[in-house]
Amino acid sequence: MKEALNVRILQFFPGITETYVRGILNGADGVVLQTFGAGNVPEVDWLKDCLIEANKKNILMLNCTQVYRGTVVPIYAASEILTKAKVISGYDITPVAAMTKMIWVLKLTSNVEERRQLMEHSVYGESSAPPMQLNLEFILKEE
Repeated sequence: MKEALNVRILQFFPGITETYVRGILNGADGVVLQTFGAGNVPEVDWLKDCLIEANKKNILMLNCTQVYRGTVVPIYAASEILTKAKVISGYDITPVAAMTKMIWVLKLTSNVEERRQLMEHSVYGESSAPPMQLNLEFILKEE
């Protein structure tokens, strides 16, 4: 099994600062973003820059909502920052399930595209994301 990974939660709140966001992203392998409403974040340039930099460093980022029984749907302009930074929509995944899935995916494969594919789909019914047909050879090859 691979060494421990650094997976973090970035919960958005009114007045969030660049220093706070950079502190969460710095050194992370993966980050679960807990955003407002349908997956929205403050529309500020520094946030877009931080998230795009994180994506360039191959930090896996998944967007889930803070809203109880809510769903991430990138329909508002405020979610455009996340799309540009290639943050993956978590649909209606819970934060705990998102953390668990991210740790599993990061340990399963080091291939960035394989990680994104797994995070973009529902693997075991953890969200309403499009379902994925698992290839057991892919899963077992890393063990």
